[in-house]
Parts: sequence; C-alpha cells; structure tokens
Amino acid sequence: MLFCLNSFYQRILAPLWASTTPPEVLGSKIPIRYGKTIVFDAKRNAAVNKMGSNFMQLCQRFQIQQMMLEAQRTSDLIWKINSAP
Repeated sequence: MLFCLNSFYQRILAPLWASTTPPEVLGSKIPIRYGKTIVFDAKRNAAVNKMGSNFMQLCQRFQIQQMMLEAQRTSDLIWKINSAP
C-alpha cells in the first residue's frame, strides 16, 4: 500500500498541489486556461487543496510519514523504510 500511495503522491497529487500556489494575479484574480477543459482559478485551487489535505490525513491515519511519500525512487523508499525509527 505504501508504494501505491507514494506513486499517487509523486505522479498525481504533488504536481497538482504545487500548481495551487499561483502568482499574485494570474490564477488568483485572472484565471489561466489550459486547453478547453482545464481552468486554473481559485475554485480549482480550493478543490485541489482539499484533496491534498484529505490525502495527507489518510496517510496520517495509516502512520505514513510525509518523507515516505516524498521518496522519488523505489530504492530511496526502501532505504527510508529500513532506517525509520
């Protein structure tokens, strides 16, 4: 399960979550449109932030530390698992 959650965090959640911190004007006051279906605006940012917070709460319930989610390679994750207190 840890490897699946790590993969979801690395591939999907982290990039989306990083995009919720827009510059001062673009994305917060002026929406950014990407293609026909994706709009980066305050509403989208709030939804992604909620998803990220819920995901982190789920991981906390399973006692999965954030450093485990941030391991970018399988070997790094295995090393962190074996060296965790």
